[in-house]
Amino acid sequence: MIRNTNKRHAGDVPAAAEIAPGGRIIIEKSVPVKTAVGIFENYRDGIILENIEWQHRQMVFYCTISSHAIKNDENIKLDREYNFKIIFEDVISLFHAEYDTYEAICPGRKGLKKYGYAKPKVNGSIFEMIENSNYIKALPAREEYVGKVRHYCLTTYDDVFNIIAKSYTVEFL
Repeated sequence: MIRNTNKRHAGDVPAAAEIAPGGRIIIEKSVPVKTAVGIFENYRDGIILENIEWQHRQMVFYCTISSHAIKNDENIKLDREYNFKIIFEDVISLFHAEYDTYEAICPGRKGLKKYGYAKPKVNGSIFEMIENSNYIKALPAREEYVGKVRHYCLTTYDDVFNIIAKSYTVEFL
């Protein structure tokens, strides 16, 4: 199972940043998730969502991705589609919006930013982990989840999902 940890980044202080003890700046940042075949590029037609299963806080997204939307790996055969699933374990929160609606309610990622749902500046990926997530900070999570969940953003052709979960796994079918 792939697990990620939060890191802190310093730089200019944007409105959503926090100052940590010692004066360090904590900035919300989106980081591309690297899969076995590479990073899923920010490509509108990149991921086609086929189905979602949700049972007992586990969400499974069944998807197809075009090789043109995969960046990096030499194992990619061009002009091919890959079927895969992303399994999120211990999902404690989910925000979903249809893609065009998401863009309309958070132009420049500002509209939903105050609620923590909008991902930070696009970094070129359609499957990301959000480090230092404002969404997580705003959640009134039970003690058993504090410090143990991560914020993931999955953008498909028609939908954007912000998922707070303990872990995820990507399996190519």
